Amino acid sequence: MVVYQFHYHYMMSKYLPDQCRLLFTDTDSLTYEVQTDDIYEDMKPVAEEMFDCSDYPSTHPLYSETNKKRVRCWKDENSSYSPICEFVGLCPKLYSISSAKSNKVKAKGIQNHTRSTSYVMKRF
Repeated sequence: MVVYQFHYHYMMSKYLPDQCRLLFTDTDSLTYEVQTDDIYEDMKPVAEEMFDCSDYPSTHPLYSETNKKRVRCWKDENSSYSPICEFVGLCPKLYSISSAKSNKVKAKGIQNHTRSTSYVMKRF
C-alpha cells in the first residue's frame, strides 16, 4: 500500500505523465525517469516527511539524519553518486544503471566475475 500511495499520490500527482515514467520495480523499490530541471529541488518541500536523506554526502543540500532508517521513508539508492543518466532493462533482474560516477549491473544468477567483465552498459 505504501508503494502504491507513493507512486500515485506523490509521483503521478507531482509530474505530468510525459515527465515521469516508472522504469522498474522491485520488492520495495521504484526507479523512475523524471524530466525536471532539478529533482533535488523538487524533493526539498517534502524531504523531511517522506525521504531518508541520511546517505547523501554531508555537503548535499538535502542531507539530514532526521529520518535515518525510518520505516515508510523513501531512500535514494544512488545517493552517494549522482542522478541516474542511463538505464537499460532487458527483463526482471537483468538491468544496468549508469550515473556520472558509477555503473551498476544487476544480473541475477550470473557470477560476479562474468557480470563485471561481460555485462557493461555499452553491450546492453
